[in-house]
Amino acid sequence: MKKIMSPYALKIVTLTLALSVITVIPTIVMANEPDDLSLEGKSFPGSIRAKGLIGLVSVKGTLSFNEGSLVWTVDSTNDTAPYKLEEFDGSVKFTSRMPTQDGEYVDWSGVYDGKTLSDVTALWTRGKGDFIHDLLLPDVVTLVFTPE
Repeated sequence: MKKIMSPYALKIVTLTLALSVITVIPTIVMANEPDDLSLEGKSFPGSIRAKGLIGLVSVKGTLSFNEGSLVWTVDSTNDTAPYKLEEFDGSVKFTSRMPTQDGEYVDWSGVYDGKTLSDVTALWTRGKGDFIHDLLLPDVVTLVFTPE
């Protein structure tokens, strides 16, 4: 009876096959994982508008995430505040509280799925003291950001 393969050759072939499987499986698994959920270094041009009747006009700007800060840019003005991420369901939710003048603040939030930004709102909690704004606007104004 003729020997087909020596035990040593069989071990080498088995080891080679095992190493091939070990290097291919992670590639297949990673191809099925969601895109990178990091917002760091990303920018989203778009427009923001108040909800309801007071939202007759939208303002173009860019929402960016740089060095741990959310940056809202309109023309050459930047408003900046740290942001937090919370992972859920293959996406991340970002939140940020951005102080403004006179004790006011804007609470930003939205969802990023690795490709698109969605459900972005900015809740502007106004301070009292500006008669015209106090007369026309609620204490909390809901703004909606729509990416381009």
